[in-house]
Amino acid sequence: MRAFVLRRKTYAESDLVLDFLTEEGRVVSGFARYALKSKRRFPHQFHWTAIYDLELGVGSQALPEVKRCDLLDYEPAFGFEEFVRWSIVLEFMSRDRESQFNFLEIENLFRAFSKKLGTDLFHRFFIQQMDQHGLRPQLEDCLVCRRAVGQDNIHFSITEGGVVHQSCKNSLPLSIQGLNFLKGIPTILSPADIRLLDQVTIPFLTSQLGLELKSLSFLHRTSSPASAPTNAPGLREPSVVERAPLNPFVL
Repeated sequence: MRAFVLRRKTYAESDLVLDFLTEEGRVVSGFARYALKSKRRFPHQFHWTAIYDLELGVGSQALPEVKRCDLLDYEPAFGFEEFVRWSIVLEFMSRDRESQFNFLEIENLFRAFSKKLGTDLFHRFFIQQMDQHGLRPQLEDCLVCRRAVGQDNIHFSITEGGVVHQSCKNSLPLSIQGLNFLKGIPTILSPADIRLLDQVTIPFLTSQLGLELKSLSFLHRTSSPASAPTNAPGLREPSVVERAPLNPFVL
């Protein structure tokens, strides 16, 4: 079966414990014995930006043994920002392993990132996860004063879970295009819109689920400063947790 590698962890000196997303949409784990030493069985060493033909056995371990994991497709052309965004998707699926994912949609995102595209698909993926978990934010009236939010000075509160007036709550700016995108209205997003959504979609979802994604802090640190509006109020300094260093190759 086809699969993506989501996470790998060294066990003992030469073994690996791996998480995979299979084409059935499930997250499964496997034990790869002598993976760090066996260049004949695993010459690829489980790339993040690749698709594999995976075969799991039973084995004597608590985890099924990785009997075979053959490289089917490798995309070395990921840009740095695309790799960071891809890392976030992989880490999220590994952490939310009880959910069902659409392998074809993940593959489409993978192909888009290899062409240095896909930021809209990236945010659409996380909006779909909101729907799946029943965690859609409130996007019409201000959650503090209950009055309608206009098309100017739109703000979003992670803690309140939706749109607010800037005067009602310390919050994050959101463009009208970003708001329409969250509502499911077809919208063309600019780089500035994407940067504002980066501050909203995944932080909202992960805070609601009680998850902490290490790779998310890397996105906030590496997003292009040129894409952010210079006069946008409310963009906050990342917290101590968000500033934590990340090696994106270790999820």
